[in-house]
Amino acid sequence: MCRSAVAWAISVALWWALGGASAGEPEGQPPGQTSAPVVYDGAVLVVATDAGVAAFAFTERVHLGTGYTFRFRPAGGGKEETGTGKVFERYKAVQRGGPNAVEYVYDGGELWLTAGPVKVEWSRGGPKSGWVYFDPEKAKVQAVEGARLEALDLKPFAR
Repeated sequence: MCRSAVAWAISVALWWALGGASAGEPEGQPPGQTSAPVVYDGAVLVVATDAGVAAFAFTERVHLGTGYTFRFRPAGGGKEETGTGKVFERYKAVQRGGPNAVEYVYDGGELWLTAGPVKVEWSRGGPKSGWVYFDPEKAKVQAVEGARLEALDLKPFAR
């Protein structure tokens, strides 16, 4: 494991120990799922599953979300896939009660980082970061700081 990945894992553990469940943490996390913060700039998010290893680099910001590029390396070898995508949340204003009582209600969006068969649920944290949700029994998720997507060797991350 790279030194930067170890540093990231330690910082997440420290974050949790110091009460990371505070303002800004996602609400309504699905049962059996773990959440982890993801910073958009300066790191590549790596997700290893039985299907293979996916790496995501975040690109331009979109309204209530972010674009990303990805690489996917199948578990049994084979041709590596690359591509792009966007994740975002969408809300609509709904008037409730009086004329000034407006509530914003979730109205769809694209909430899955997808690379080949690997899909990781995402939610927006702010313009510079978000959250990912995963089952630690099925996926190993880590951030590799200072890495470039194109140059990152995915083989060592395989499960």
